[in-house]
Amino acid sequence: MDNNSSQSLRFFSVRSNEIKNVPINLTLWTGGYSNILVDHTGNLWLDSVGWKTPTEDWYQIHPPSIFVTNLKQGALDSRFQYPQIEIESSDNRLWFSSDNGMVWLDPEKGEWCWFTTYQSNIVEDSDRNLWMIADNKLYKLPLGEQ
Repeated sequence: MDNNSSQSLRFFSVRSNEIKNVPINLTLWTGGYSNILVDHTGNLWLDSVGWKTPTEDWYQIHPPSIFVTNLKQGALDSRFQYPQIEIESSDNRLWFSSDNGMVWLDPEKGEWCWFTTYQSNIVEDSDRNLWMIADNKLYKLPLGEQ
């Protein structure tokens, strides 16, 4: 797709009891986005496509090569598969699931890490442990110990 300036999100304000359209000022590629997340700083993330700051500035993400797959169904399909944003962990990393597995992004450093080839839900407990199931096994990752 070309830049979809006509696309927007609908935002409901509890304070003013109003709904407003928020234009998406990003190039939405073939995959677009399906999940949204608001991080600890108030940034609004549209999967790995980009984010909007609380001051209404949009930032496009250059797609990292770790999301290129061998899965290509037809001539028009892309080998790049957009990941879905899942959670923000308490260490401020953003976690994504993709056809290639689980990946995290440190938005402060702009650093991506391919964490595992397994696809799984990932959750964080109150003790700052990340939990996921892969290959029918339960894994625990204490944050701050990597």
